Amino acid sequence: DSLGAPRTDYPVLDALGLTAGPGNHTDWWTIVTAGFAHSATNPSHVLFNGLAMYWIGTSIERLYGPVVMLGAFLGSVIGASLFFVAMTDVGFNTGGAVVGASGGLAGLVGMLLVLGRVQGRDVPVGMVSGLRQYALMVIAINVFFGLVSSNVSNTGHLGGLLTGALIGLVLPPLRQVGGRDLTLVEKVAIGVVTAFVVVALAVGAIHIQDAINATVV
Repeated sequence: DSLGAPRTDYPVLDALGLTAGPGNHTDWWTIVTAGFAHSATNPSHVLFNGLAMYWIGTSIERLYGPVVMLGAFLGSVIGASLFFVAMTDVGFNTGGAVVGASGGLAGLVGMLLVLGRVQGRDVPVGMVSGLRQYALMVIAINVFFGLVSSNVSNTGHLGGLLTGALIGLVLPPLRQVGGRDLTLVEKVAIGVVTAFVVVALAVGAIHIQDAINATVV
């Protein structure tokens, strides 16, 4: 996630970005919309997140299927945002504004990290070992860039990683790769998360229009 000033010259980012800290008000819908907005001045932000989504998302979709992948990504976006706000409220962060899908991507990595621990114990050992090593490599790269760059929300990444790991302990891989079918409760939970995200995005879209109109007047 890109970390920047509380308010910018870009009305779309102002409407969708997640803000927290002293003097900042956190709008509820931004815990979702921040994961779908990216820096207007840093095209590489979109490029790298897009490539990461392709590489990591492909592995998750093959293991868990598109429904679980979607639910895990959306849930991790929310978890990353809430963790960022919580860490800011307790003084761990100085606050500011964050945007980007990195928290959701970190959640998918977290799922790979716990594969076979509780869910997916029948997934072939070689596959599990390889994916865990891949997850650890991705985590190491993120930690490195998080330490050398002041424009990265490390708490957002950590929040997404922890959320994804928790989701991976609950939601199973596909039956054909050594998992099981989703229960009705799990399907409903994914549906509720998805519905909440849809509502938040709709509210965000309304605020985008309001922000653009305000700059025109």
